[in-house]
Amino acid sequence: MAGFVSLWCRRDELLKDVYDAFRDAEQCRYLEFLAAVKIQSCYRGWTTRRRIANLHYHATVIQKWYRGHVGRRYYRNLVKIRLHEMRMNFYHDMATQIQKIWRGYYCRKYVHNYSAYKNYLKGIETTNKIVTDRLSFYQLQLNHKLAMERRRREEEILHEEARRTHYLLSTVVLPGVYNSPKKPQVEREERLRKSRPRSRDHLVFKEGGEPIHLPPLVPKVQGPFRSPDEVQRQQHKPLQPTLRVSTDFYCVEKARVAIQNAEWVARIQDKEFTPFSHIQQRYEPLLHTKSSYQRPAYGTLHFRETSSSNIKGRKRFATLVPSIPLFDQFNKTY
Repeated sequence: MAGFVSLWCRRDELLKDVYDAFRDAEQCRYLEFLAAVKIQSCYRGWTTRRRIANLHYHATVIQKWYRGHVGRRYYRNLVKIRLHEMRMNFYHDMATQIQKIWRGYYCRKYVHNYSAYKNYLKGIETTNKIVTDRLSFYQLQLNHKLAMERRRREEEILHEEARRTHYLLSTVVLPGVYNSPKKPQVEREERLRKSRPRSRDHLVFKEGGEPIHLPPLVPKVQGPFRSPDEVQRQQHKPLQPTLRVSTDFYCVEKARVAIQNAEWVARIQDKEFTPFSHIQQRYEPLLHTKSSYQRPAYGTLHFRETSSSNIKGRKRFATLVPSIPLFDQFNKTY
């Protein structure tokens, strides 16, 4: 009872305290609501991001194991293909060796007989020796004949010269030119004694008795001219072009074609064994590149706007550097 009386006495103070508490609570209600919303948004965002990151992690692990399985399967198939190619190349090499040995044996035994070819070469060597001996003997005879002809011509020239200069012969009273006491030429002197002087029938005399030499049948060309034989040889000499003139303009292309044809003829297998040389595998993108949480397209966010309708202003951007007047006069006739 005493407690109730004390409370009743303090009723105004208690009512005031309750009213102040309700007033303070009403004043802080909106701030507390905003704080609660902030805490809830942070917590919900954290949980959502954690859940998405967990999903990405699990998807990445699944893709990793699947791609590892696919890669190992592809590698096993590739190893099988390479092993098959190695075996086929080895079989081809062995077949080539067998073909080479058999063809060599067949050619040596049936196509190119070594003993017959040896006898043939021996016969050619004997024939060549006989022909060489005959040609050597004929060359000696021809050289001897040419030497005799040259000696005869020299003798004729000396004899004609001696007949023409027979008046230089020494006499009993007066010695000749070739009988000089300081430098005598006995051989020329003896040749002059043995030869007879030329007759004077080829000379024509005038009325006074002076001889006139008749002109030659073929007049000699005066001046720095070449002989007709040399001109004839110069006109009919064979053509000797340079290497650049004699070489064909398309010699490189022709040589390449000839090399390709020779290679194609010598090749045993025309087509290569490449059944699995081109294997294409489709690319599988990651999960986060397919979802909405991905990067923006290249050039749509950080580049300048290129659409003319979104550009504000009607005038174009004017540069501060004037144009070069020399370019304005290009292709003009003034």
